[in-house]
Amino acid sequence: MENKANLLEMRKIDKSFPGVHALKEVDFVLEAGQVHILLGENGAGKSTLIKILAGIYQSDSGEILLEGSPTVIPDARTGRDLGISVIYQELNLVPDLSVAKNIYLGREPVLPGILKKVDWDHVERESREVMKRLDVDIDVLAPVRSLSVADQQMVEIARALAFDCKILVMDEPTSSLSGHEIHELFNAVARLREQGVGIIYISHRLDEVHQIGDQVTVLRDGDYIGSWDVNEVDLEFLITQMVGRTLDEKFPWTPRERGEVALKVNGLTREGVFEDISFDLHYGEIVGMSGLVGAGRTEVARAVMGADEVDSGTVEMTRATREKEEIRRLPHYPAWKAVVDIVLFVLALPVFTVFFQGIYDPVTLNMNTPPPLFSATWFYEWIIGGPLYNIPNGPTPYLAAAAIAILRQAGLWFLVPQHAWRTMWQDLGSWYTFALFSMVITSMFTQNFSTEWVMVTGGVAMVLVRLAFILTHERKWTPTLAIRQGLGLLPEDRKVQGLTQVLSVAFNTTSANLGRLINRFFLNLVMEKSLVEEHIDQLKIATPTQDTLIRFLSGGNQQKVVLAKWLFRRANVLVFDEPTRGIDVGAKFEVHTQMLNLAKEGAAVLMISSEMPEILGMSDRVLVMREGRLTADIPRDEATQENILRYAMVADENAAGASPAGGNGGSR
Repeated sequence: MENKANLLEMRKIDKSFPGVHALKEVDFVLEAGQVHILLGENGAGKSTLIKILAGIYQSDSGEILLEGSPTVIPDARTGRDLGISVIYQELNLVPDLSVAKNIYLGREPVLPGILKKVDWDHVERESREVMKRLDVDIDVLAPVRSLSVADQQMVEIARALAFDCKILVMDEPTSSLSGHEIHELFNAVARLREQGVGIIYISHRLDEVHQIGDQVTVLRDGDYIGSWDVNEVDLEFLITQMVGRTLDEKFPWTPRERGEVALKVNGLTREGVFEDISFDLHYGEIVGMSGLVGAGRTEVARAVMGADEVDSGTVEMTRATREKEEIRRLPHYPAWKAVVDIVLFVLALPVFTVFFQGIYDPVTLNMNTPPPLFSATWFYEWIIGGPLYNIPNGPTPYLAAAAIAILRQAGLWFLVPQHAWRTMWQDLGSWYTFALFSMVITSMFTQNFSTEWVMVTGGVAMVLVRLAFILTHERKWTPTLAIRQGLGLLPEDRKVQGLTQVLSVAFNTTSANLGRLINRFFLNLVMEKSLVEEHIDQLKIATPTQDTLIRFLSGGNQQKVVLAKWLFRRANVLVFDEPTRGIDVGAKFEVHTQMLNLAKEGAAVLMISSEMPEILGMSDRVLVMREGRLTADIPRDEATQENILRYAMVADENAAGASPAGGNGGSR
């Protein structure tokens, strides 16, 4: 590569945060018209270096030179004015505004005059010119919401060019793109390079280093390791420089014995999204799910977890749902049994009143002259029981009433099938509480009450409670039920769906199973600290303390905390949706190792991934999806890239070389 002028020099950049030395005298050089790849594990200091360049952070020491001139960048606006633009992994666009308005957002040109109206014609015209520079066909009047992720990234690049960008930083730009979209992005980067724009390109996809880069720099634990021309290094060398050790096995897969079926998915269908998805997942195995972007893999994962409703189909956790299967075999609660239930209350009334002789007339069922409302006598008679109505002091009448209720409920138990033993006590508690509450409330407002009203309405209320319980009890597959039965999901969007960013590492780790920490109605903080520390050590989570907010952790460490949450929950069936997206090669190795350890310990793992090497390297068998349908279930020894792509791209479900979908996964 020919020698070019240094567009940017960052010399001896040092930055510390409380408890973390993020950068240790780091050097970085960028030439005009160069794509400089910046590599490093999560937490290596890449983001801190970029934020110092953009003016978001200020370095503790060191200097920045732009085109040879020492420069101070005190804030992000100054950085933008100096021609430095950053495209973050999470795009910063306003979805409901047009492409043109997003490109000029914050610096709209104003027409001369008192009203200071925005010159929208100029905005649209210049936006089209920028799009021509990128050689992309995007309607500048279309709302950003209507664009694909790839086109939204083009809008971010166009906005940078509209700001007369000289230095463009791209942070994981291909993490959510398909192969075709990545190709289009690389074409745009090549055009920017030809126009003299210096590009700092951050990626965890090491194969992109030689596809697009000119120079590569590696950071490790805040230290500057070195810079090389991309033609001088190979991937193994870069991995060693990044992690400080050799990863002898990129995918640490080992054969295991497959156990019984853990998860059964039968005929899962959501109209317009996926159709007739059926597969089994066994304990002790890792099943990969592959397919092109838009095939419906994430949607299936969310449906399996109960997060999205389906039109038809079932999800069953076979070991954990034996009770649920028994429940589902029981008949619905018919009307005639509800009538019997109420009649039993009425029949129990005469026996009930006998134990309160003096309060009720056994014939008229009316209360004798009651004491004045809220008087001492009223309180004495109602709460304690006294001689006015010949009620014996002590708990005898209350115990007798409870005994009758229990007998009545026990009789009903044999007449009406219950769904669980705990239901009996729930029914009893709801009825007995309602009956006593009705007596007191009716007495307060009427100075009299009919025990018939109390008993009949109490019976009706209890029947309604039971009906509601029976009709809703564990019949609808929900995330709550899925979690209770041992299913966990590591979602594709860990920051939004998997973690609470404003809370600590400790809280996020224990949030799915706080009951494990409760001791006699109190949270055992000593136990929490010990168990969280155990999971931090097990997963090698890099965090200053347990109380560090989760948003301050790198992406790889956040992913480990999501995994720690389900390990703390003791989930035995785990769905990993893009488990290594956006994390560095060292963290990937650790996540893969933990995934393998889970399978060795008997857990069942479903791994959804867009990275073919990960699917081939970690899976015991591979499920392939195409356009919302499951097209193949391929054993490991038959899984090849060509085989998987054939089922993912071609509508030929009888292609040779793989088992059709819907089986039990072939043999080991």
